[in-house]
Amino acid sequence: MESQRPGDLRRTEVTTSQWSKRHANHPSVLPNGNIVGAHRAPLQLGTTSCRGGLRPPGICWAKSVTSSRTVPTAQAVIMIGLVTRHVLSDSQAFRLPRCHSIFVNIHICADYDGMSEQAARTVAEAIHAKPHLVLCLPSGNTPEGMYRELIRMHRHNHLDFSKVKFFLLDEYWGLPDDHPQSFRAFLWRVFLNHVKVHPANVYPPHETYDETVQRAGGIDLLICGIGVNGHIAFNEPGSALDSRTRIVELADSTIALMRSSFSPHELPHQAITMGVATILEARRILLLASGSHKAQILARAFAREITTDVPASVLRLHSNLIVIADEGAATIYRRIALKPIA
Repeated sequence: MESQRPGDLRRTEVTTSQWSKRHANHPSVLPNGNIVGAHRAPLQLGTTSCRGGLRPPGICWAKSVTSSRTVPTAQAVIMIGLVTRHVLSDSQAFRLPRCHSIFVNIHICADYDGMSEQAARTVAEAIHAKPHLVLCLPSGNTPEGMYRELIRMHRHNHLDFSKVKFFLLDEYWGLPDDHPQSFRAFLWRVFLNHVKVHPANVYPPHETYDETVQRAGGIDLLICGIGVNGHIAFNEPGSALDSRTRIVELADSTIALMRSSFSPHELPHQAITMGVATILEARRILLLASGSHKAQILARAFAREITTDVPASVLRLHSNLIVIADEGAATIYRRIALKPIA
């Protein structure tokens, strides 16, 4: 790799072999906001224009010179830190300086139904453009309206899901496959059973999930929600930026929300989840947020600093992120993000 000085914001290129030797190192930051990573020295961050809006330099630029493909975003972030030389603990959170100039493509709808309809249109347009779409789906209350609208489109507009490959974003670990509270059972019950999906095209998470995703050609469109503590999938606060699909311990706040759905002896304390890096490798990400109980965390994730303490905020590093929120969820964000910058 071409030699660089700290503070040099030129395009960064690495070979696949260089990346494979370095990707296990977690990036961190110095108190002044500089990213540090594999070789551990400060590299100043600013902002620069690229596809999708303003991003920290290097996020959209890093490419593999052996394959000419764009390197996934999480890898690109770590590449920024490859010229570093100061050592920080891996337990320290990745953090970018607070900055209002990082672009967020957010659509605010009048209500939950409007949010659901717009999300369904986004999915339908993606399927029309690519019938063999590789689609990653979440469970939970927020996407249920989107699933109902997609079922309506299938029945009345002949939206065809027969060639689509479906990947589940996460799943409780240790539950039987047919447990009614499993995410797999939920998705079949509220959506997949109604749109003529072949079971062989549905992939639940497993321990070699990332390899399965790659064999399918990578995720074209990944849909996720945002937890009240900022988690995406089951990537709880503090999840590493380069984390992959793995089994995780659930946060106490997450378990508390689950207690009403499980008997005490069935209550899961672990889950298997796509990692932050796995999520950022999707070609396109759609995040949904609904309800006033999500207002504070949505504003923190998309109008404050980017930090792994709020995993959803890291999605702002992706060059093709869309956020769709209803008015309840966007109330605080609208007030903060639309305030003029002095």
